Amino acid sequence: MPDLSAGQHNVRVLALDQGGTNNTLLLDTTINSAVLPIGHVDILDGTQVKGWAYDYNSGALGVTPVTVRIVIDGVSTDLVATQSRPDLQNYLGSTNHGFYFAMPAGLAVGPHSIQVYAVDVPTNTPQLLASATVI
Repeated sequence: MPDLSAGQHNVRVLALDQGGTNNTLLLDTTINSAVLPIGHVDILDGTQVKGWAYDYNSGALGVTPVTVRIVIDGVSTDLVATQSRPDLQNYLGSTNHGFYFAMPAGLAVGPHSIQVYAVDVPTNTPQLLASATVI
């Protein structure tokens, strides 16, 4: 199979008759080719989470912003990666894919398990970008 762009594709498989007159259709279906989101967490500590997320499935130049899910001790908060990141222009061809999250002020003293996910646009599947235990 050739590399497919993200999105929906029609696939037909035919058995070809040697004489070329009685080809038989074996399969006629639609498939979805998905590319998982990418990103990077620049800062993940007890005060903040900062980074960027991008999904090639989100349309030309990332038209649909990527949801970033921050999970702290099993409790999730979703935000959208739309902040300007000029450093991404040469890499992605666009810049508004940054995110910033301030840790909740009432977070108890002690260790906390934190995961950061970029949520895949077509499937809503979370793709882990980073995880850490912070104090």
